[in-house]
Amino acid sequence: MKSPFSYISLFIMLTGLLVGFSTQIYAETPSWSQQSSAGHNWLSGRYGHAMAYLADDKLLMFGGMAQGRLQDTYVYDLSENSWQQITGDPKPDNRLSFGMAHIAENKVLLFGGDLALGSLGTDTWLYDETAHRWAQLNPPNSPGARRNLAMSYIGDDKVLLFGGYQGTSAGNSSETWVYDLSDGNWTLMQPANRPPGLQGHAMAYIGDDKVVLFGGMLVPATQNYSDETWVYDLSENNWVQKYPSSRPVRRQLHDMAYISPGRVVLYGGSVPGNPAPTARNDTWIYNISDNSWTELLDIPNPGARTLHAMSETNMQGFSKVVLFCGSVDYADTWVFAALGIGPACSDGIDNDGDGQTDYPNDSLCTGPTDTSESMMCFFIGKNPHHRVCIAQILIPIIVVIGILVAGFVYRRWRSKTRA
Repeated sequence: MKSPFSYISLFIMLTGLLVGFSTQIYAETPSWSQQSSAGHNWLSGRYGHAMAYLADDKLLMFGGMAQGRLQDTYVYDLSENSWQQITGDPKPDNRLSFGMAHIAENKVLLFGGDLALGSLGTDTWLYDETAHRWAQLNPPNSPGARRNLAMSYIGDDKVLLFGGYQGTSAGNSSETWVYDLSDGNWTLMQPANRPPGLQGHAMAYIGDDKVVLFGGMLVPATQNYSDETWVYDLSENNWVQKYPSSRPVRRQLHDMAYISPGRVVLYGGSVPGNPAPTARNDTWIYNISDNSWTELLDIPNPGARTLHAMSETNMQGFSKVVLFCGSVDYADTWVFAALGIGPACSDGIDNDGDGQTDYPNDSLCTGPTDTSESMMCFFIGKNPHHRVCIAQILIPIIVVIGILVAGFVYRRWRSKTRA
C-alpha cells in the first residue's frame, strides 16, 4: 500500500488548486484617464462652466468663459466618448460661475451666475434631455442674485443650493435653498446650524438625502479660504460640521462629485500662495461612514487647475466621474474611475467572478450598499482596495472531508504495517 504521505500530498495539491481557482485578489487602483479628443477637436476650452448628470452615462455641460462668456449647450456620452451640441432657443444667457445640478432623470436645473457686464443672475432654468431644450422657470420664490454658488442633487427630485457671492454690499451668502421639481418652487430653509457665508465652494450628493460641502472663500477678494467639511441632511434640515483627522488644504474653485454610496471625490482648486494663489492637482476621497478624507497619491491626473467642472455619470451605485477643462489652455476630457472603493455592490468590480458587476446587474446584490456580491468575499486587512473572494462554504467542507479521509488512510496504513 502506498505511503499515506502520498495521499496527503495529493490532497494538499488539489486543495491549493481549488483555492487558486476560486480566489480572486483585486488590487485595483483608482485613477484618472484622459479621453481621446478625436472627433471633437472643435469643442472650445473654457473655465467657470458647469456639468451635471442626465441619465445613462450622459451629462450636460453649459456656458463658461473662453474669449468671452459662453452660451453653448453640450451633452457628453461617456459610453461613446462623444460631445453633441444642443442648439435652438430659448436658452440661458451667456454666463459663468453659475450653479447647475441633476434634479431628475434626464433633467438638470440651472440658477444664477456671472452675466454680461458683471451683473448677477437670479433666473432659474430647466433642461430636459428628452425634448433637447431649455425652459425658463418662474417659481414664486427664488434666491437672490449671486455667482460662485454651489448646487447639488439631494434626492427625490430636489436640488440643494448654498452660498454664493451676492455683490459688494451683501458679500457672501450663508443661505440654504431647496428647489422641488414637484411643486416648481424654491424654499428658503432655516437650519439651526449652517456653514459661514462662502463662495467658490463645492458640494456633492453623498447618498440618501445628504450632501457634503467642502472649502470656499470666506472673505471676498482675499486668500481667506476654508478647509471645513459640512454635511446637510434634508430630512433633518440641518448642517453638521465634520472634523476628520486629515483633510485637503483650504481652497476654493475646486469641484466634487459622487462616486459611490457614502463617498465623493474632490479634485484641484485654488490654494493660498505667496504672492498669489496657486492651482492644485490633488485627488481626495471623502467617506462619510468613517468621516475620513483620503488623498490618492502617485496616480495619473489632469494636472493643476481651477474653475473646472466635474460630473458623476450615475446617481446610484458605482459612478465614474467626468472632468472637463478649467484654467488650462486646451479642451481636455478626463474620467475618474474609483475601482475598488466603496461597497462591493457599487465598486465597479466583478468581485465574485460571475460575469455580473454591481447592483442591479449582479443578481446576488440586493442594493448598492451591499458589502459583498456573494457570500464568498472579504477584505484583506483594512485595505479597501484588496478584496479576496473564496468559496467559503465549499473549501472548508472539502478540507474537513480531506482531513477525515487522510486520517482514515493513515490508520489503515499503520494497522497493515504493524501486522
